[in-house]
Amino acid sequence: MKKYFLVATLSVAFISAFPYFFYAQGTKKTINEKDKATILEIFRTIEPNLYRVGFSISDKYGSKFIGRHDKIDKLVSGQDVVIENAMVETYFPTVNLWFIVTKPVSPAEGLEGVFGKQNASKLKSLLNKYTGG
Repeated sequence: MKKYFLVATLSVAFISAFPYFFYAQGTKKTINEKDKATILEIFRTIEPNLYRVGFSISDKYGSKFIGRHDKIDKLVSGQDVVIENAMVETYFPTVNLWFIVTKPVSPAEGLEGVFGKQNASKLKSLLNKYTGG
């Protein structure tokens, strides 16, 4: 009898918790239009051939050469993509955003080396807003 009671209790607990688990796993934040415009403004401070930024497979900006088309499909699916002399970032599993930008040259590294301190800080704060990072 105790065994059936335990199984029934666990079953009810699982069924009750399942919708919350499913909802949490399936949610994806969408970047609002104002923040999207700010992100594009930051990227437009450098030459278009130095970056490619996308908010979906079809909503892309910049003209950096990526190579094979399937690399964008991999970015959107959240897979790792390596492109020579480029930083590749994908936030697509949680936020509809990916970007590829030419690697910075010394002395500054990372986004700061590409966009400058102020724009890199602004971009990082927007990314943190949507990714919780």
